[in-house]
Amino acid sequence: MTENATNSGHINYESIFAVAVSSALWRLGYEATRYVLPKKNPEYSCRIISFVHGLVMAFIGINQCFMIDSPFDHPEWKTTYMQSFLMVTSLGYFVHDLAWCLQHQTEDRLMIAHHVYSVCALFRMLFKGYSGAQATCALGSMELTNPFLQARWFIRSEGMYPSVLFTSVETTFMIVFIAIRIVLGTYFILSYFNHDLAWCLQHQIEDRLMIAHHVYSVCALFRMLFKVYSGAQATCALGSMELTNPFLQARWFIRSEGMYLSVLFTSVETTFMIVFIAIRIVLGTYFILGYFVHDLAWCLQHQTEDRLMIAHHVYSVCALFRMLFKGYSGAQATCALGSMELTNPFLQARWFIRSEGMYPSVLFTSVETTFMIVFIAIRIVLGTYFIMIRFIRTNHCFMIDSSFDQPEWKTTYMQSFLMVTSLGYLVHDLAWCLQYQTEDRLMIAHHVHSVCALFRKLLNGYSGAQATLCFGGHGTHKPLSSS
Repeated sequence: MTENATNSGHINYESIFAVAVSSALWRLGYEATRYVLPKKNPEYSCRIISFVHGLVMAFIGINQCFMIDSPFDHPEWKTTYMQSFLMVTSLGYFVHDLAWCLQHQTEDRLMIAHHVYSVCALFRMLFKGYSGAQATCALGSMELTNPFLQARWFIRSEGMYPSVLFTSVETTFMIVFIAIRIVLGTYFILSYFNHDLAWCLQHQIEDRLMIAHHVYSVCALFRMLFKVYSGAQATCALGSMELTNPFLQARWFIRSEGMYLSVLFTSVETTFMIVFIAIRIVLGTYFILGYFVHDLAWCLQHQTEDRLMIAHHVYSVCALFRMLFKGYSGAQATCALGSMELTNPFLQARWFIRSEGMYPSVLFTSVETTFMIVFIAIRIVLGTYFIMIRFIRTNHCFMIDSSFDQPEWKTTYMQSFLMVTSLGYLVHDLAWCLQYQTEDRLMIAHHVHSVCALFRKLLNGYSGAQATLCFGGHGTHKPLSSS
């Protein structure tokens, strides 16, 4: 598209220079407003700029929703010249507004995060080259609420609160916000995930885990869309989790352009890993823990569940609380949690269908059967497999072949490190037992045998996998002498 724009004599909006010019023009508009209204505070002028941006983006952006077909059914459409203009204009505004907020310190961290995410998302869509219709349609729809928000602030700042005008604008803003940002916004996101899932299934570019992720996302969003409540929870969690996506895509784009092993790729890769751990694992666990604590309190307050369900909630809270502050094994926890929670949408859908008086029906029977199949496959079969991995196997079990089928395998560096560490501990513990005489002869003999066996395996040079596997399996029980 850049080449076509250049050949036709049009301005190339897909450039850093265009973004800088856009941001400078918005800043110039702000300074002009300050010059015209010198008695007003800086926030007044900034909100006038926000009002103009919201009005222009809503008017032009919404037109992109009414094309030949729905933009969300055709994300492969190339970004047009007008769509690039809209995105670079809006991106310049958000850069200006983010700089203003950081300069004047008028907004909290959540609003700053909103601006940063908007800048990253628009930056990605501008240089993506396609899906511009989706981006500008969503942008125009979301910005429709902004003029009402700014008008509400202006009326209040002019001392017209409370008044009929303020109440009218306030009510209109709330209705438009719920209808556009929550209901329509969730529909847009659901349409995106639904198409993305169909596209992945058609082109077979993702593995089964990614397909399962898309299926779960569609089911979860579908449930939240028709749930009517908890939309704030859903959109807050969704926005936070999606914060990692621009870095993931940027990493892929840089790699596809042959810039792998460059400073830019390393920076994006490092940022992605940090954001992924901080948002998806730590903050994600915090969100889930908050949900379970709330659900436990609700069950105790309304007495709707039996003791078994209460015990399940208490255990979930304790387990998640422990994993959140453990500092490691977050991947295990979130993987198991996501798998187990896959049954929950079917369980709730079953309840909703029954509460609406649609029992018995074909729909209820289908959901009931699916729930039972998924519950047995995930919670019982896969859950048992997870527990077996956790309590029976150790890291050195997951090799190409079983450790006990290949005793001639050379001892690796990590296995040597594990054995010398354990040997040092056992020597110390044996010396402590002999010094304080706290153990009987059988325990002393056990320690001597462990020291000799590990010493021999350490100097043996092979069978390290066997040794570390046995120690990992039996070493989970700490001797009484070391307590």
